[in-house]
Amino acid sequence: METDSLLLSAFDERWKKFRAQHKACRMEFTDEAVHDLRVTSRRMLAVLGVAKILVPHPRVRKARQIIKQMIEDLNELRDVQVMLVETSENIETMPELKPFRKFLKKREAKLMRGAYKRIKQNGLSELSKRIGKIRESLEKEEQASPQFNERLLEAAHNAYALAEQAYGQVDPLQASSIHRLRLAFKKFRYLIEMIHPLVKDFPIGNFENMHKYQGMMGNIQDAEVFLNSFLEYVKEHSPQTDTENVT
Repeated sequence: METDSLLLSAFDERWKKFRAQHKACRMEFTDEAVHDLRVTSRRMLAVLGVAKILVPHPRVRKARQIIKQMIEDLNELRDVQVMLVETSENIETMPELKPFRKFLKKREAKLMRGAYKRIKQNGLSELSKRIGKIRESLEKEEQASPQFNERLLEAAHNAYALAEQAYGQVDPLQASSIHRLRLAFKKFRYLIEMIHPLVKDFPIGNFENMHKYQGMMGNIQDAEVFLNSFLEYVKEHSPQTDTENVT
């Protein structure tokens, strides 16, 4: 791949995968399809994040808003599905989780219906038009700017700086601080996946290490969500004492 077409190649590839996964979800709304759509959506957001820097046009912001909304529509469903997997794996040793699993299954079914309805109703025609215009603008900017690749590297440097700043603010007793680091690091990771050929002697093994690092932080986030959801469930479903009958 020639470096002068690096961003456009990544743009095309990620848009193609996003459309394919969106279509797959419309055809068969499975757990795997939902997961893959969320991943391709975030990678598309990453390339649009670079586009926002290089061609700061309102249509870029609007395209990002559309995709962000798609992700938000699936976030709670994804959390419930992760909790269902965790609950099912421990149900034999912790049978007291059975009512909670039943509750999660009902919640999953409701969220699946709602998310699938939105996916079916919301096609990509409007987004596709915006994406086409954004790509045209990027191509013109690339042709007109001799420092285009340097600007890509600067974007990566800034993303890393934000991740480093979030790392410095991590408090091991505050899961929210780890969550902020995970989000900042994820943006940097998806960006460096696009432009790493510009970095001389970039160690390809870094991708696996970054994936594992992000995964560890994701496990903490999942555990936090599970704990909070379970405590909320217990609070809402615990038997209440009828004080009027107490003598």
